[in-house]
Amino acid sequence: MIVWLASFPRSGNTLLRSVLRGVFGLETFSKYEPAGSPSMDQRLTDLIGVTKYEGDFGAFSTAAREADDLRIIKTHDGPEGLDKAIYVVRDGLVATDSYRHYRTATEGRQVSWLEVLAADRPFDNWSLHLDAWRPLERPETLLVRYEDLVGAPETEIGRIAAFLGRPALNRWVDPWETVNNIGPNFFRRGKADRPASITSDEAEAFMALHGEWMGRLGY
Repeated sequence: MIVWLASFPRSGNTLLRSVLRGVFGLETFSKYEPAGSPSMDQRLTDLIGVTKYEGDFGAFSTAAREADDLRIIKTHDGPEGLDKAIYVVRDGLVATDSYRHYRTATEGRQVSWLEVLAADRPFDNWSLHLDAWRPLERPETLLVRYEDLVGAPETEIGRIAAFLGRPALNRWVDPWETVNNIGPNFFRRGKADRPASITSDEAEAFMALHGEWMGRLGY
């Protein structure tokens, strides 16, 4: 059985993987990490519970869907069927800003606000990603807000436990300082508030394009 961990990039997917590892003892796959792909620091692998799949992803996901035991798979792409999913959402303004910084750091060029604001594919556009997943209406889908996972983890852990049908085995200990020290370029702020670096013009442009989903999600 598959349970997807779905999110727009920089919305807390990795944080949720660390919760699943630390609290439930569950390892998770990523659609983007087949066997032989570059590995992160082993300390991060252990904290996040990273495991890699063998062979072609299509064949792996088909086998995972038919398996009796649980296969939890991270994705930033759109849905691939009607499998169960945990959809992690973060204040779109913050997630988009973080994604801009991440792409700038990893692509070696200055990625513009407009480029991440109005991209034409769901992977790069906050509202298009939500349009694809529709987590408020999609069956068998648990919506988890990043802000709640950071601010009220015990409540969210209870919801996740009920959704997965798995008991919490350990108390949650936030590994933020550890992971930030290991990978500061990937784990930037780890906070729920909006950074002061977002200008009023940027915020206004974002709301003009994404205000509908921001309102629906209570942001």
